[in-house]
Amino acid sequence: MLSFAENNLTDVTINEGVTTIGEWAFSNNDISSITIPNSISKIDGFAFAYNNTTEITIGNSVDINENTFYRNGSNSFKTFYDNNSKEAGTYIYIIMEVG
Repeated sequence: MLSFAENNLTDVTINEGVTTIGEWAFSNNDISSITIPNSISKIDGFAFAYNNTTEITIGNSVDINENTFYRNGSNSFKTFYDNNSKEAGTYIYIIMEVG
């Protein structure tokens, strides 16, 4: 489902009451900030793929597919999954270029 894909979105706040975010829903935008409420129970694969996400605020008990943030501007979200830190809170990632 490509509901909001390819719309040049920069920030996303999902309203309370929404329960699921489907595959590819917000892919291919320029989203840097995402707010996900407690009502979300599941985010499907690639929902926020191909963005530049550096900040995510996430509610409780969200089932996040490991490819939800595939190919974002930062690989920092890999740490988010690897550390099993899918806890409620705000996560901020700094994109650093090594050169």
